[in-house]
Amino acid sequence: MKFSFATESFEKSNLVIFGFYKEKNEEKILNILRKFSYELEPIDIKNKRNYFEKLKIYDFGNLKINYFDKIFETLSKINKYSFNIFIPHLFSLFSIGICKENDGIIVFDAHADLKDIYKNEKYNRATWLRRLLEIIDEDKVLLIGIRSLDEDELYFLEENNINYITSFEIHENIKKCLRKIKKFEKKFESIYISFDIDVIDSCYVKTFYPEAYGLNLFEMYEILDNISNKIRAIDFCEFYLEEKDLEYGKNALSILFKLISLFRNNFP
Repeated sequence: MKFSFATESFEKSNLVIFGFYKEKNEEKILNILRKFSYELEPIDIKNKRNYFEKLKIYDFGNLKINYFDKIFETLSKINKYSFNIFIPHLFSLFSIGICKENDGIIVFDAHADLKDIYKNEKYNRATWLRRLLEIIDEDKVLLIGIRSLDEDELYFLEENNINYITSFEIHENIKKCLRKIKKFEKKFESIYISFDIDVIDSCYVKTFYPEAYGLNLFEMYEILDNISNKIRAIDFCEFYLEEKDLEYGKNALSILFKLISLFRNNFP
């Protein structure tokens, strides 16, 4: 099954959607998300335009990952913009490899994902950003919506002067936060966005690791609507769906539609 809006051939496309998975249940969730896409309309009513304006989208389908570097190998070969969906946030560590020297990275997440070791592993969904910051400069990263972390992660954030905005800051003064995001993105030629669905409050979406005090859908829309830089690529992860979850699925897809619309910044 393909996304409802992915109607172009690969040859004519300027944006390709990839699904990546390791476990069979992950592939099932990716396909449920695609199925639910047929229940949404394509108009961004606030801006009175089609979410997919200027975009020629091809859905490549799902690729099973036997080794993590396959993600980077796949994305680096296509010579097109990509929107990548998967479940474990760890996969972002490998898809971010397509970034160029002057790209910034915005991570939407409830969690800092900065643990050095988690469950006796150095590479998983709770440590991936720490591994990334071992190979890139800290000032290239902005975390948005975090609200769940331990003492070591907070120390790491503060000690390394990592840019972050908590969900509480957004609730209290979203305009101030929008200015901070704008200042960050202006430093870079283009932006990579890594979007963990648990940045949204769990009353709106289903995720494997729900946390209280999340962003609402209006806040999330407002933040995305103010991102104006070119987009290198986007990943969308950590969502959970069953066939009965149409309401949660439509909420997740409303954000996915808005994220995809940001690629229009690449085609003035």
